[in-house]
Amino acid sequence: MCPPHRPDKNAYVERYHRTYGQECLQVHRPSTFQEVREVTEAFLQHYNHERPHQGRSCGNVPPRVAFPTLPTLPALPERVDPDAWLGPLDQKVYLRHVGRDGCVDVDLATYYLGPQMAGWSVLLQVQAQSRQFAVWHQDQVVKLLPIKGLVGQEMALDDYLQYILQEALAAPRRSSARRGRQSPTADSLGRGSLISSFIRQLSQALALSGASVGTLLSLCWTKTRETRNHLLHEQSLCQIAPSCSSHPAFFSLPSQLFPVLPQPFR
Repeated sequence: MCPPHRPDKNAYVERYHRTYGQECLQVHRPSTFQEVREVTEAFLQHYNHERPHQGRSCGNVPPRVAFPTLPTLPALPERVDPDAWLGPLDQKVYLRHVGRDGCVDVDLATYYLGPQMAGWSVLLQVQAQSRQFAVWHQDQVVKLLPIKGLVGQEMALDDYLQYILQEALAAPRRSSARRGRQSPTADSLGRGSLISSFIRQLSQALALSGASVGTLLSLCWTKTRETRNHLLHEQSLCQIAPSCSSHPAFFSLPSQLFPVLPQPFR
């Protein structure tokens, strides 16, 4: 998932938004939601089957002409480990200064080390297998702290989708709190890029799976990005094929979009 206000990290979709706006919405100017659906479906047919595409992989021919057959998508997982993002962080260390109250902050969570450590500079090393922080000071481990904010068990796919929906709806509040506290962890952890990478891989496996799942996660996107036109988002945000098929020209219907906004160490 791309961070807010960084369209350069979502270039293919952003470029499609411009094309969709200029060649569809601004031409037909739909006035109702039903009209938006109708002109969008017609535009998708035109975009994929008739309109020349300048992408390198298409060679200035329509996407479905360049690639008439798409690869088979992987099957949906029955269960998901919502804490799998922790694996890539294993053994990484984060510098913290212990406050006068004997605590350190990691993202929005506070960890108590004890008043005897007040004023110390410590390193928190991620122990993914045990799901702990090893607290280092002067070349020795002085404490082990369970990592907060983990789910702790696998979840059924439907439960996981509900979970990431709630995470997406809570993202603006957490972002505001993070800015207020000026936590360095959001930057040091890459603002959730590793967690996003894990959930993006799941999202790719889920793409094209059906309208019920897509509707749920389309709501995530609409609720957490409030600066875009509602009709544009409901109809134009779409899953690009490279995330599922390596062909960067295809766009599917909004029911196949799976945006999420996960947060590191809630």
